[in-house]
Order: sequence, then structure tokens, then C-alpha cells
Amino acid sequence: MGTFLKVIGVAFFCLGIVAIIFSLIGMSKPKSPSYYSLPPPGEDFYPFPEEEFFSSTSDFFSKLAGIGGILGGVGALVSGAALFCLGSIYNDVKSLKKR
Repeated sequence: MGTFLKVIGVAFFCLGIVAIIFSLIGMSKPKSPSYYSLPPPGEDFYPFPEEEFFSSTSDFFSKLAGIGGILGGVGALVSGAALFCLGSIYNDVKSLKKR
């Protein structure tokens, strides 16, 4: 049982590292700028402020999702370390009972 907990702990620890790395990579990607086509000559140009608003909110939510992924990765790291330690303690107690 202790060895099983240690293996699961290492797996969670590795998943936490992968989640943190992918979240950092996803947050560091530059967003592609939106390009507006110019109107034909003689027509007025009206920029689209609602598109600028939605792009800024989507940038905000993508950063927020990246932070959530990092926090989830840290949670997986902590739970993996806790399971590993619990497995080690279980093995130690079991070996002490055999004496």
C-alpha cells in the first residue's frame, strides 16, 4: 500500500509540473493583433470599439485561466508530495511493526 501511494504521489507530482509548464507557455504566447481593413475611398471609417473591448476581456480571461492552471499545478505538486510522504510513513510504520 505504501509503495502504491508513493507511485501515485510521484505521478501527481509530475502532472503538477506539466500543468505549470503548459500554463506558463500558454500565458506567454503573444496574441495576434486584429487587423482592420480600410474602407473604400469616400466612405467614413468607424472603428469597432466593441471588438477592442472583447479582445481585452479575452486577454484578461486567458491570463486568469493561466493563473488558475498554475494554482492547479501547485495543488497537484503539494498533493503528490503529501501522498509520497504518506506512503513513506506507511512503509516505515509497517516495517516497525514487523520487529
